[in-house]
Amino acid sequence: MWQLFIRDWKSTKLYILILLAIIPISYVIHFPSSSVFIWALLSFLFIVFLIEKQNNVEQFLVSLPLRRKDMVRARYIFLVSLSVLFIGSLWIADLAWHIVVPSSVFSRVDFVNLIQQYWITALLFSIYIPVFYFYKQFIHAATFFMISFTCLIYLNVLTVGNTLITFDDLIRTFIAELFTIQPYLMPIILSIICLFVSYQLSIQIFKRRDII
Repeated sequence: MWQLFIRDWKSTKLYILILLAIIPISYVIHFPSSSVFIWALLSFLFIVFLIEKQNNVEQFLVSLPLRRKDMVRARYIFLVSLSVLFIGSLWIADLAWHIVVPSSVFSRVDFVNLIQQYWITALLFSIYIPVFYFYKQFIHAATFFMISFTCLIYLNVLTVGNTLITFDDLIRTFIAELFTIQPYLMPIILSIICLFVSYQLSIQIFKRRDII
């Protein structure tokens, strides 16, 4: 399993460096770093599966004496560790920016913000990783990913900006109350639950899918 984990790092190291560079650049061009963070990680999810499909790596791996559970687990560990790396990079970039530009219009990113960023990323990973395992053709998974994520963004903007839409108030209130109880531990627990359910679902999908 760890060989697969290392393989993902090696095959995407150039993209990792590019996306890490985008975080401090977002401060220079005054673009919200939180948006960049989420977009960078989601685009990376897209890139990882794209590289695998382009090089027919998946077909090669399933022909080896490897358990599909280990293949899926390595992918989840890789993406979660990448999320932690990006969160650390975001914190360092934010700290450096406010030291260099103390009068910046950006508000400081505190630990609660970082944990909540991780929670949102883990939730989106939990939704979309099984999607990429479900579709046999990458183009189908990519199309679903782009359309559905665009719809999620539009729905979020619509519900937040329109006071007449209240169907999501109970959900937002419930999550806010959980975070109020324990702003550090609760998002991490929710992230673990979402990723675990998603991981089990991805295993079942991957086992039953006719890849060859």
